[in-house]
Amino acid sequence: MKWAVYIDKQEHDIECIFFKTEEEARKHIVMLIKECEQVSADEEQNLHWDITLLEVKGECHWTQDGLTLLPK
Repeated sequence: MKWAVYIDKQEHDIECIFFKTEEEARKHIVMLIKECEQVSADEEQNLHWDITLLEVKGECHWTQDGLTLLPK
C-alpha cells in the first residue's frame, strides 16, 4: 500500500487506513469530512477531527534481525 489516511477523532478514536492510490485515499478523506460534518450537526456542536494524508515510504517486515523498516 502506497498511501495512508490517519484519523484522530476527538475521543482519541485513532485509525489509519491504507490505500493503493492517492485518488482512493483522497476520496476517503472527502467521505470523512462529510461524516464529521454530519456527526457535528447531529450532536449540535463543531467537532474537530485530525485527518492526515500520508505517503508510505517503507514497511516493517520480520527479518533475521527482527522487525525491520524496509524502503518501498
